[in-house]
Amino acid sequence: MSETRTYNNDNTLASISFSGAAIGNLTYGWDDNKNKTSEAISGTMSGYGFDVGASGYDDEDRLVNWERADSALDQSWDLSLVGDWDSITENSATQNRTHGPTHELLTVASQSVTHDLKGNITSIPAVLRPGTDPLAMAWDFDNRLVSADVDDDSTADVFYKWDALGRRVYRDDGTTAQVFVQSGQQTIADYTATTAASSPTYTYVYASYIDEPVMRGGSGGLRYYHRDQQYSVTALTDGGGTITERYAYSAYGTPTITDAAGTIRTSSADNNRYTYTGREFDEVLGLYHYRARMYDSIAGRFCSRDPIGFNGSRWNLYEYGKGRPHKVVDPLGLTDGLVQLPVVAHCVSDQDIIDYGNRTDPINQWKSHNFYTQYINTNDLVSKLQELVKGQKCPACIADLDINAHSSPWSASGITMTNNFLNAAPPTDVRWLSQVDFCDDCVIYLSGCNTGLRGAPLAKSLANATGCHVRGTKGYSYGSPNTSATIPNPWYPVDFHTGENDPVNGTGPHCTSYSDPGWGHPWHAPYEGSCSAGSQEMWVDIYPD
Repeated sequence: MSETRTYNNDNTLASISFSGAAIGNLTYGWDDNKNKTSEAISGTMSGYGFDVGASGYDDEDRLVNWERADSALDQSWDLSLVGDWDSITENSATQNRTHGPTHELLTVASQSVTHDLKGNITSIPAVLRPGTDPLAMAWDFDNRLVSADVDDDSTADVFYKWDALGRRVYRDDGTTAQVFVQSGQQTIADYTATTAASSPTYTYVYASYIDEPVMRGGSGGLRYYHRDQQYSVTALTDGGGTITERYAYSAYGTPTITDAAGTIRTSSADNNRYTYTGREFDEVLGLYHYRARMYDSIAGRFCSRDPIGFNGSRWNLYEYGKGRPHKVVDPLGLTDGLVQLPVVAHCVSDQDIIDYGNRTDPINQWKSHNFYTQYINTNDLVSKLQELVKGQKCPACIADLDINAHSSPWSASGITMTNNFLNAAPPTDVRWLSQVDFCDDCVIYLSGCNTGLRGAPLAKSLANATGCHVRGTKGYSYGSPNTSATIPNPWYPVDFHTGENDPVNGTGPHCTSYSDPGWGHPWHAPYEGSCSAGSQEMWVDIYPD
């Protein structure tokens, strides 16, 4: 059997078609912000398609309305400014919720949710459970789930064990004890405990994405996985191409399992746990294992705080996907590790370089940046960025952008760059960047010579045009203090973030040039040890600060 994908002119995914088995073809709709507005499914699972109605997303592109095609499940959300569900309405029944000062869930329909001192949920009330019993959970020192009581008898029923790298390697539900063999962050084999290494229960083969299983071997014969646009498994087929099981999901991932004919099953007859976004669903717990954390699809949030703290979400340590479950996936359970769902056909390396102008970079750029540009002309930049997101690249958005140029503020090139990007007044050219698709939580780095924190008006304009967070160097990036009167003082406003003096009119510490590969930036921008007067050169937030 085979799979065919088609794309719209803006590279959003238009359809996925299957041949060789009646898996069900998928057709997608999108709004101007590349939010998914509909998924139509042909054949047996047609009732499980969805659309978001006329007002499916709020001004922050967060999902607020979702309607299943068969009208059996319609959901809408009242979200707080930081993404807490103040209420959820499901099929006209509204469930109110309350949250604590760190956005932990306190009550659901007046039933209490409890946490330990580290913020791990210790009791999920029955109103959030598929059955009638609450779920009690215990956590270790590293905030990893170690046991759970699923039947409210004060005795643990399911046990997890973890290795030194934080990977789950063992599960025992009282009936079967399983050992999971890892390769990196992927499970490549399941064993029944004490079984010989030569006799795995299942083995797994993956495609390029971390949560994209394509085949399972072992007990019961081969199984092949088929997925939708967000890596959620929609069907399993056997070695002969016969469908053995189907899957559908609510907006936040609560699964429905059916047989090939669409008859609902209470559990997977194929013992398959890879489902929503390719993650592992524990049927007994009713929770997903998202590596660093457990995820509750009914609550629509993680059961623990983000291990990386506010380096992930800047406002909510529990939210899933920043309220955009159809736009991002979170394979690691770390908000900072969110993956923008690709919408184009071909991918390239994260170290892609846009290099134009009068210089060539001889060294591979910063590994953490998706896209890099050397010598800036605003209109050329827009054109180049559009080529990336509309060409054969992925993701179809700019995640990180370094704006820089090697120039002095009193040189012709410096003045040009000033007029285009670094003027004290909001530059008009920057607005053209609104034509480019920037990813959620994108970051723009200002590392050009003679930039740094003086670019506050520029930073605001860039942020308004792109929606990105703008960062700059802490000090006075590169060059000596300018004593020329040809450039007005607004070129050097006071370092408002650190309070350092204007390097033109004062003696405050600033960053000066030092030995570099021969053409200035960007090595003088992010690294320590290149600033005079003891100032440490580093990235700091400019806008918002």
